[in-house]
Amino acid sequence: MASFRIDPLGLEIYKANHLERFMPRPRRLLFLSLFSFLALALGMIALVLYAVGGSAGGGLDQAFAGSLGNMQLVRRMFGLSLMLGSVGWIFMLLEFYLLSIIRPKPFLVVSDESGERVLSLDAACALGLELLGIPGTSQVAVLRLRDIFTESPEAFVILQRLGVSDTSLGEFLARPRPELFMSRDEFLGALGAVALDAKSSVLGMRELLGLLMQIDKDFEQMLFAAQVHKTELYGAASWVRAGYETRDLRLRWWDAAYLAHVPRLGTAIAYGYTYLLDRHARELVSGGIKSAAHMQFEMEVIQSLESALSRSAEANVLFIGEPGSGKHTILEDLARTIMEGTAAPALQYKRVLVLDTSGLTAGAKTKGDFEELVIRVMNEAVRAGNIILVIENFAEFLESAHALGVDAMGILEPYLKSSVIQVVALSDPNKFHNILEPNGVVMQLFSKIDVPVTGAAGTIIVLEDAALEIEARFGVLFTYQALKGAAELADRYIVQGVMPEKAIDLLDRAAASSSGPRPRVITREHIEAAVEASTKIPVAKAREGEAQKLLKIEEILHQRIIGQDEAVRAVSNALRKARSGLHGDKRPIGSFLFLGPTGVGKTETAKALAEVYFGSEEAMSRFDMSEYQSIEGIEKFIGAFATKEQGTLATALRSRPFSLALFDEFEKSSKEVINLFLQILEEGFFTDAFGKRVSARDTIIIATSNAGSNLIWDLVRAGKDPVVLQREVVDAIRQQGVFSPEILNRFDAIVVFHPLDKSNLVAVARLLLEDLRKGLAKQDIDFVITDDLVVKIAEIGYDPVMGARPMRRAISDRVEQVIAQKILEGKLTRGSQLSFTPEEISSL
Repeated sequence: MASFRIDPLGLEIYKANHLERFMPRPRRLLFLSLFSFLALALGMIALVLYAVGGSAGGGLDQAFAGSLGNMQLVRRMFGLSLMLGSVGWIFMLLEFYLLSIIRPKPFLVVSDESGERVLSLDAACALGLELLGIPGTSQVAVLRLRDIFTESPEAFVILQRLGVSDTSLGEFLARPRPELFMSRDEFLGALGAVALDAKSSVLGMRELLGLLMQIDKDFEQMLFAAQVHKTELYGAASWVRAGYETRDLRLRWWDAAYLAHVPRLGTAIAYGYTYLLDRHARELVSGGIKSAAHMQFEMEVIQSLESALSRSAEANVLFIGEPGSGKHTILEDLARTIMEGTAAPALQYKRVLVLDTSGLTAGAKTKGDFEELVIRVMNEAVRAGNIILVIENFAEFLESAHALGVDAMGILEPYLKSSVIQVVALSDPNKFHNILEPNGVVMQLFSKIDVPVTGAAGTIIVLEDAALEIEARFGVLFTYQALKGAAELADRYIVQGVMPEKAIDLLDRAAASSSGPRPRVITREHIEAAVEASTKIPVAKAREGEAQKLLKIEEILHQRIIGQDEAVRAVSNALRKARSGLHGDKRPIGSFLFLGPTGVGKTETAKALAEVYFGSEEAMSRFDMSEYQSIEGIEKFIGAFATKEQGTLATALRSRPFSLALFDEFEKSSKEVINLFLQILEEGFFTDAFGKRVSARDTIIIATSNAGSNLIWDLVRAGKDPVVLQREVVDAIRQQGVFSPEILNRFDAIVVFHPLDKSNLVAVARLLLEDLRKGLAKQDIDFVITDDLVVKIAEIGYDPVMGARPMRRAISDRVEQVIAQKILEGKLTRGSQLSFTPEEISSL
């Protein structure tokens, strides 16, 4: 069992809280400004009077006695100025004192079987403990902790970041407080357990609110109503705490941690001048103080850069990452560590310069000019002795030089082998693999470092800093849920670009669309709206109108699809699952293999589904897989790097990611194409020939096949149950080797379409004639569809092999021909009614 001991050193922070409550910082700053201004004003007036008196003839005392009274006035004004200045100094010293002691102090020593741990106490948590009477009391009235929301600005800001409205907070605080007591040790033990759960060594507002969420059901209910769980509470509290720590660091301008950000004076004088280099390069400097969490997130890759750049020779780095992956941000933070003096010793006093390669290339008129300019720039960097040179778009720079007839690597090689200059070359993965990696000299002289893939947690850390800048620009306030939503939805729905740039762009879009004269709170719903506006993909859960349509989707589909109840049920269930938020994030919305004879409604089902779910049949991309059965089929699908030809599937999904893709005669696909579908159906994406990721996660995939058609006919004639029918057909095509078990298992559902019976054919005929009636109605002709006509069309339009497919041709060749002839003869005009007579029907 754990035991607790309070460290007296931690109680010092209570003193700071007492002073803060007695003299809040805004009041301190007001008095400091007021007394400083009065002291300065009186001092200046006294100096002016002294100067005026001294310039008058007859001596100073005589001048003042005659014009201003006597010297006593000036002396009194000087004295009063010094007194007011002294009071101002008192407030300034008080500010220094409070900012110095308000840091976390060791407070709670926890001893258990694993050893002894020390938990520090920050000012916000100390305020909460003081409200509860800790450490003085032995029994703690826990629900007095609710007062923290009126006493602590930090607690209030956390609720703002969680999207809890002032009204909800007011209602919560107005509720009766039931009596709930805990012993002091029990309370501190629970608080320490929350810190352990949050992986923290500091007791702060996050730990207090986390404990309050556990023990106060009203508080938990308020957070639940705002869709706040423990993860969001911890995340928002950490974000707010990081903001306060960054603010305090800026306020402690005398602190060593802050002074480290001030550039050292005179260090550049010890190195050579770089006049030409400065014309063709810019110095990379950090944009400002970042949160400790952000810096910690990037520290691993920064340490890798430091290690590679600290080598005694060939200390050069190929820094590989997609545009927007954070290459420049990481290099800025490397420059920050150098400026702060915390970088590796070999990098102390270095300057990080970004070379303007485009300017170098454009400024050289001839091959000789270019070579001379590059050599002069590199010589100057070597003479300076403290340069880390960053070359952007390194592959393009080498190609541009090659176009001028210059071997750029031949020029750079002696410098890259030198020990007095380091080069960081930037490239994206595609250019690296195609241009730089095959170059043996490049790979010998550079160490390759990849920009780490930013996971969800890392992206949120980056967004916390980015959100503050966007808030200042647009006058909005982001909730923590908005940041979390941006990280999740950008990765899920935004195809172009990389993280975290995609997520930052989402925040920017949401803020731009929500900004106005009054500050607005940006929630996850605003982020979802920004995604929908950008991608046309409905990412929010189905609203009431759409929900009703989804509940009745079978009825809607059956308005166009005759029979095939199993198929309609399977796709309807998949759509309901997708729009209720239950389908897996990785897989497509739904994937189906439709098996059955020709003309039974497989393609019509896909068209109806596209219209119902995506709003139009135009949202369906159709691929005839007989065109992809050769070895070149995979290149047609994903593109060909050699010919720079884009792939048909890649183009279709990029241009319309929220769509339906229909793959006819799927069994004719080549082996390579089938293998591609193994990944698409499982992971929801594939990589095209150019190394770019293509998402299919917002697509419904339908593959059709005539495989097993003869068996289906035999089983239907034998009166087999649809469930048995499906099982036997799938087993048969698996045994025949038409499809492998791996690809069959990837589909969400395998649906067997049975042949249409007579009643189905009559219904299909009526549907097709109804389409013709709607077309004639646009010409103001009333076409009356009779039962005899429907039966006749069903008879002449049915083919046992082709199913109902010839029926549309029968209507076109026979019914429409009769109508066309009557229109041309003038027997059928606007306002006429058309009804086929029994004689006309029998002659069809």
